[in-house]
Amino acid sequence: MVQVMLINQEFLFQKAFSRMMDDIKGCNYVGVAENGIQAMDMISQFHPGIIFADAMLGLENGIALCKKIKEKFPETIVYILSNYCDFKLMKESMYAGIEDFLLKPLSRLKLASLLMERQEEKITQKEGPEEELFAAVDHRDYKGACVASDQFVNHIFSVTDESNRKKE
Repeated sequence: MVQVMLINQEFLFQKAFSRMMDDIKGCNYVGVAENGIQAMDMISQFHPGIIFADAMLGLENGIALCKKIKEKFPETIVYILSNYCDFKLMKESMYAGIEDFLLKPLSRLKLASLLMERQEEKITQKEGPEEELFAAVDHRDYKGACVASDQFVNHIFSVTDESNRKKE
């Protein structure tokens, strides 16, 4: 079961998100954090697999917070939510290792689609760096393809090195 968390200060959005999560099977909504300190505490406690975070958290920069999250919990998938389609924010979020930049309001259909896609990826994910690369390319996940291609090349080098050692 996928653990899901929200980082957001807007009361109405929190309630709407919670209700949408009630309808999605296979996910456990662990709750909401309203600032960076609460977020890091909750992440340490619940280890969510997926986090939805607002780009702006009052005086806090949500993207900077997400960068800290990705550094400390690199396996966590983080989506940024914003009221504005701002290229600078999008670019900043991609450099921070964010999975995607989503515009508010987030529809029930979009949320369900994202979460179901993640669950399917976990189920169908195969062993080996080449399969991860192919899956990332199939999903047009450029960031994932870049990471997977690096792992694939390293795998090929290690196999080649091992093969050369056996020949000697």
